[in-house]
Amino acid sequence: MKRKRIPFTFLVIVFFLFIRCIGTLAQDEQYEKYKSIKIAYITEQLSLTPSEAEIFWPIYNDFENKRNKIRDDRRKLAENFRKNSETMSESEVSKVLDDYISSFKTENELLIQYNDKLKEVLSPSKVMKLHLAEIQFRHHLIEKIREQRGGGRGPGDYK
Repeated sequence: MKRKRIPFTFLVIVFFLFIRCIGTLAQDEQYEKYKSIKIAYITEQLSLTPSEAEIFWPIYNDFENKRNKIRDDRRKLAENFRKNSETMSESEVSKVLDDYISSFKTENELLIQYNDKLKEVLSPSKVMKLHLAEIQFRHHLIEKIREQRGGGRGPGDYK
């Protein structure tokens, strides 16, 4: 019986797919770690009771998902412009620009809508603390990343 040989290119493709899957899993793990740290941080900053947390987190997660979608779409518009600006007509650039700027309005409208929803389940004081906690959390993460990189500033940073 003759044994079939697996082509080398097939093995290379399988290897790279395997590596990519591992990378994706690592990213997913990083994101889950980020989410759990953020949840703990916000819960602590707002001093959420268990009953408040039960009502708050589904609303907040829905808001975050929608906000992330808007931001992802905005990043895609910017990336599309970066890649294709040389070949785009002025009317195409104008459309991208209008859509880009409009995304900020959409994000702000979403923030206003969810701010009202959150005030229905939390005190205005806790809602304000939430907005501040989000900013503090970003600063906290940036500081942690700088510490992991040896405390140096990255390219584009200035004093």
